[in-house]
Amino acid sequence: MKTKLGWLVIFVMVGAGGFALWWQHESQMRMQRELGELRRQGSERARLREANRRLAEAQPTPNELENLRADHAALSLLRVEIAALQARARMADEQWAVRSSARFAAGGKVPAGDWKNAGATTPSAALETILWAAAGGDVEAFAKHLLLPDERSRQRATALLESLPPEMRAHYGTPERLIAFLASKDVPLGAAQVLARNSGKAPTSSEQVRLQLTAPDGKTKDLILRLTQQGDGWKLVVPEWAIAKYFVVLKGTSVTTIPSPSTGVRK
Repeated sequence: MKTKLGWLVIFVMVGAGGFALWWQHESQMRMQRELGELRRQGSERARLREANRRLAEAQPTPNELENLRADHAALSLLRVEIAALQARARMADEQWAVRSSARFAAGGKVPAGDWKNAGATTPSAALETILWAAAGGDVEAFAKHLLLPDERSRQRATALLESLPPEMRAHYGTPERLIAFLASKDVPLGAAQVLARNSGKAPTSSEQVRLQLTAPDGKTKDLILRLTQQGDGWKLVVPEWAIAKYFVVLKGTSVTTIPSPSTGVRK
């Protein structure tokens, strides 16, 4: 009996010891999990603190805010001023267009010294601006008002440009700029007189002008020009005969003697 009781006591003690060990293990595991969670929370708090610090540093100071407000006000004022300048420029263009329409009416003769940059809101204004650009050797302004009307014309004009050496092609850049440069040499610095206009009674998007150019020595040349409307402006249509003429000119002239646009401006 005593033996059985002894074994029972031993069994109970062993069980109690095992339970104590298991409980200790579970307590350690729980503490490790809690410690890991605390560490994670600590890392997250540190990350949030760093994010808040960077955000605070990124915020403009009161002085910077004041400067930004001043810049915004100045920008708004600048926009108003730009709009006013654009409006005045449009009014100036319209005034010049009206003057051009009167001065370049059929029968009117305008000396080269009176040619102005009149914009291109009307056919007469575009014609005067083209003459002004040619007289002054302003290739950019001249080229801006030229139009190659179809793919055939553009291909031929491109072939004209590509007939030049690479360095000269780079100088001119586009067929329009090359044609503008060559055509400016054909405008005598005497006077221009519109002999006739053919645009029909109703407003159209195209107009034919018979123009007589007079050189200082009194020699004259008559031209038939066609202007067409492109958007809000008018452009001079480049005829195929002009491209063919410049092919002959370039073929009969050493290309090394043709100056670049920057050196071809008339004085």
